[in-house]
Amino acid sequence: LGRDADQVVGLTDDDLYGQDVAASLRETDFEVLKRREPISTEAKILVHGKPQFWALSKFPLMDLKRRVYA
Repeated sequence: LGRDADQVVGLTDDDLYGQDVAASLRETDFEVLKRREPISTEAKILVHGKPQFWALSKFPLMDLKRRVYA
């Protein structure tokens, strides 16, 4: 994103990417939680006004009893 870590810590996806992209990213987060399995997808994200295509791999974190905690 062209920023130092101290410039992004505490920011939300809305802050970093805008509402539309953040909503799309959240949709895949919720889908991972619903399915309880990994998802691989692509996202088009504007960085400094230029489109970038990112390959995303998302997966749920589960405890030993297979309860999702993140």
